[in-house]
Amino acid sequence: FVEALERVPFVSDVLMKSDEITKWAFSSVNTRCHPTPDGDRCLAPLADFFDHSSDPNAYLYWDEGMNLSVYTSRDVGAGEAITICYDPSLMYNPSDLLARYGCIEETAQATFAKYKIDDPTQEYYDLGYDPSRMLVYKSGDVSQEVWDVLLYEDLGKEDRAAFHQAHVTGDEGPKQQYYGAYGAQVTDKLRRHVAFLVNELDECNIGLEMQLSMGWDKHRHPRTPLLIRHNNFVRSMFEKALENLDAM
Repeated sequence: FVEALERVPFVSDVLMKSDEITKWAFSSVNTRCHPTPDGDRCLAPLADFFDHSSDPNAYLYWDEGMNLSVYTSRDVGAGEAITICYDPSLMYNPSDLLARYGCIEETAQATFAKYKIDDPTQEYYDLGYDPSRMLVYKSGDVSQEVWDVLLYEDLGKEDRAAFHQAHVTGDEGPKQQYYGAYGAQVTDKLRRHVAFLVNELDECNIGLEMQLSMGWDKHRHPRTPLLIRHNNFVRSMFEKALENLDAM
């Protein structure tokens, strides 16, 4: 962002050397821009006033000349807020929505499973290693992509190649054989991961609630109550998933 800012001819050196102004400019752009069809992002005055929803009643439309229009997708009642989806990739990632826009979406039906692979190869991406696909749902169900990635991670080199080949060709037979051999191991691995996340969220909320009780929130973080709400919302999904995994 700083490199891009340096290329803007009308921004003075004094402004560019100010960390506070640079952070403000970055935050303003990052929280108000909209994705465009060509993969870029664009600031659109007035459109940045719409609230986000995972079930929006309006959508943005870019024509060939990159002119932006807003259309409702259903009837909108008098006094009802017009909502759009800020970014489709955020529909299943409440944590990223909070980090980027400072709000939470408690109607979201799923959350990112928060499982990280160090230096993932292309094979992991082929299996669905992506925040928009590695999901834990409100029902406690876990997306197939999570199961596949965790199983693949535990296989040896030859078995990995065979599992990946079966996946990309849609051959469910060999995949089910691997699940038959490693299913219990993968279930336990996933259960331990989810239990860890539930515990981490509990510990985080204990610290946040302590800040509230001591009156530090306004000085340390004005969004402390919002963070607690977010943690409780995400925790409810992981807790339900943990109940389902314990019952297996």
